[in-house]
Amino acid sequence: MSKARGIAGFIVTIFLIGFGWVFAYYAALDDLFAGGLLKLLSLIRHPELTSIVWWRDFIWYFWPVVILLFSLFATTYVIAMLSVELRYLGLEHHSKEEGYVVKYTVFQRIQYYLLYVLFFLVAFTGFVMYFGNNPYIKYIYVSRELYTTLHVVSGVLLGALALFHVGYYGTQLLITIRKKGWAGAVEKFPLLRVFNFNEVLTNISRLYILAFNPKGPGPEWDKYDIESLLHYWGEYFGMTVIGVTGVAMIFYGASAWAGFAWAFHVREAALAVAIWLLLILPLAHFRPSRFPVDKAFLTGKVPLSEVKRENPLWYKRLYSRLKGEK
Repeated sequence: MSKARGIAGFIVTIFLIGFGWVFAYYAALDDLFAGGLLKLLSLIRHPELTSIVWWRDFIWYFWPVVILLFSLFATTYVIAMLSVELRYLGLEHHSKEEGYVVKYTVFQRIQYYLLYVLFFLVAFTGFVMYFGNNPYIKYIYVSRELYTTLHVVSGVLLGALALFHVGYYGTQLLITIRKKGWAGAVEKFPLLRVFNFNEVLTNISRLYILAFNPKGPGPEWDKYDIESLLHYWGEYFGMTVIGVTGVAMIFYGASAWAGFAWAFHVREAALAVAIWLLLILPLAHFRPSRFPVDKAFLTGKVPLSEVKRENPLWYKRLYSRLKGEK
């Protein structure tokens, strides 16, 4: 990576971390620090598991704790990644003659583009309405009807995209499991490695160690690293929660299920945006080695040298497959 590009990526990443924390604070953490933690402890001490009102309040005060813990993890992880990458600032170059491997097909990239656009529209319109009374937000909050329409339409389209994706790949997954078993499914769909918790935790800890010890063992990810795993599985968990509660509010309003739908919808949306600001965007696109955008996102291809360095398990599988073909 060039020094100028690396420094620009570092600056943008630090800005995103700062902006992500500001967003997380005003979207959720301020409630936690303004008495929310005490209310959460009171709810835990006096559980009413059959009461939808109790669950509404529990989600409202517990989800900021989740957001706080995730934000702390994401910030330290990204800083550790930055410290590792900045050691090689100006030293890494990819030759045009170097081999490349396809990471994302055209079909997958089209889904990514649609996901990014629709997610931005849903998040932007939703939180403009949420912060609508803020004097600065009022300048862009020109019409509640317009923002509501954009929010609902983009949300429905995002839900349709998610259902299509789950149906398409879910069918392939079931067929693969039937023919090749779970091991064959994991090899064909490396995103399933997220369920190998020991592997995930080991790789996360290795990055922290590498940040302090340059000679330490680095993470050994397969095709997808922690950013991709959290992006994918967090995204579909979030879309399920936000989608179900959103549909409930379309038909019954914000008071659906005694306000539980609105509370869970808002809190999960805040977590989703925090994930994008603090982890997904910094690691996927703005880190020094990829700034200003991950080229694989545009071309679908990744240099073999990058695969060997960042996804060694995937590299070994590719190498073994090539040897087998010979």
